[in-house]
This record gives sequence, C-alpha cells and structure tokens, in this order.
Amino acid sequence: MATSTSIFSALEELVDSGMIAGVKSIGQYFPLPRQQRKNIAFVRQHPDVFDAKRIQTVFNRALEDNGFEVLTGYGRYFEKLSKAFLLNETVLPSSLHKTDLGKILKPFVYRKGKYFKTVTYIQPSIDLWARTDTDRFKKMIINTLEANRITKDHYDLTGANLLTGDLKDLIISNLESALWLAGLSIVLVLIMYYRSLKFFFLSLLPLIIGLAAMSGIMVVFGLDFNFLNVMVLPMIIGIGIDDGVHLVNTYKQSHPSDLFEALSKTGRAVVLTSLTTLVGFGSITLSHYPGLRSMGYVAVVGIVACLFASVIVMPAIFFIIGNQK
Repeated sequence: MATSTSIFSALEELVDSGMIAGVKSIGQYFPLPRQQRKNIAFVRQHPDVFDAKRIQTVFNRALEDNGFEVLTGYGRYFEKLSKAFLLNETVLPSSLHKTDLGKILKPFVYRKGKYFKTVTYIQPSIDLWARTDTDRFKKMIINTLEANRITKDHYDLTGANLLTGDLKDLIISNLESALWLAGLSIVLVLIMYYRSLKFFFLSLLPLIIGLAAMSGIMVVFGLDFNFLNVMVLPMIIGIGIDDGVHLVNTYKQSHPSDLFEALSKTGRAVVLTSLTTLVGFGSITLSHYPGLRSMGYVAVVGIVACLFASVIVMPAIFFIIGNQK
C-alpha cells in the first residue's frame, strides 16, 4: 500500500503537467495505516468538529435554506458516518473484501495466493498505437518513478498498449529469423536439386518479380505492413517458389518445339492452385477486424503478383532462352 501510494503521488505530478490524463489508485480512497492513525488522533482531538449529530443538523438546515426537502434517507448515511468517527483501529483492504466497500476496492486490490497486490491505472493523454509513442510514454513513467526513488523491483508496468508493442516486436523478430532460415533452406535445396545457377535463378524469378510488384502495388494503394499481415509473407514466398520450380522443371524436360504446349499444361495447374489459395485467403478481406483485412489484402496482392509473374513473365523468358538449354 505504501508503494501504491508513492506511485500515485509521483504520477499526480504528470497529471498536473498534462502529460497523462489521469491516475486511479487505492491511495485515493484508502489511506495508509500510519495516515489512518494520524486521522484517528486528529478526530479524537476535535470531537466537536466530528460530531455526526452536529453535522447532520447543519446539513438539514442548509437543505431547508436552499429550498431542498429533508429526507429520512440521509439518516442512514449519518449513522455510518458516526460509526466511522468512533473507529479506533486501522483498517486494511483485506478486511473489507466481503463488505460493500469490497466492490470499490476490487479493481485496485487482488489476492495472489497468500499475498495481496495493488493496481494503479494510468490513463494516457495521447494515442499509443505507434510503437515510438508507446516507448516514449513508458520511459516517461519509469523516469518519473525512478526520480521519486521507486525502482522497478516494486512494480510491473503493463497494459494493452505495452503488451501489443511487445507482441509486435516478438512477431517481427521471430518472423525475420524464420524468413532467414527458410530462405537459406530454399537456396540450399534448389542448388542441390538443380546443380545449376541458371536454373536456380530462374526458379526464383516468379518470387522476386512477384515481391517487387507486390511492394509497388502496396505503395500505390497505401497498404502498409503491420505485425499481422507480415505473417502472410512466408505463404507468398512458398507460392512463388512452387510456381517457379514447376515451370523450370517443365522447361528443362520439354523439347523447344513442344515448349508452348508443356508450359500451357503446367500453367493451368499453377493458375488453379493460385486461384484456390487466392479464394481462401481473399475471404479474409471481408473481415470486420482491420488486422485480418490487411492480411487478406496483402495475400491477394502477393498471390496475384506471383501468378502473373509465373504465367506471363516466365514463359516469355523461356521462349527467349529456349535454344540455350
């Protein structure tokens, strides 16, 4: 409770400066035991001031003077107020969980095994969607608490925005590692399979052209990568590589005079597999959630780009180099 009160006091400085919108803590409603003892002593020293009957009389007179009706329902409040003034012992939140006040304390205090933990809510005054804004806000909170001698050992800073930012970093870092590993594996497998740099680069062309076209189309239509739609990239890479391998194998095994017929058969298979995948991932674009919609958009653009690179660009390249096998 002492730490929670210290955190609340420290963050109130940021509220006054306008850097955060507000702070809610148990310290607003529940004084520390030492402060309770001071309050009890003060009440005992001023019995006339804290006489509940006197306060009720003044209150009723003020209601009448201002044209309000005096209701009997106020009596219950003053009975409870009188009992509060007679309290001689300090009260801890754990003793109030089963009372009416427990509902007020529930958002701020929760039990964890044999211990209790307190929660302080911080309302930011800015939008924290951007990672840079989230990091800046987090550092501001940490620096303020450290300036008030509250170290990280005494609190855990968490929240939806912070967890989302950490999740973004985790997904992107893991995706980078996965893409590097997948790319290296693909290169090794293709080189071992073809034993030719020429066919190796030809099999990569649909992917390279497709990714380049996809990037350009996304820029034109204002589509950005985010921590959700980047997960579609491995699928697009797989489709581009598959198309390239099928077409290159057809090119290798076909006689120049039969190349057109062979490529048309393989091309139909490539088109069919691309269209079925396109329909599956394209359905995500109908989602009401923006993150899923962006996954669908990137998938559609990437699959279509790889498809056109496979059925239009690759046959043209094969016919140009047809006699150089």
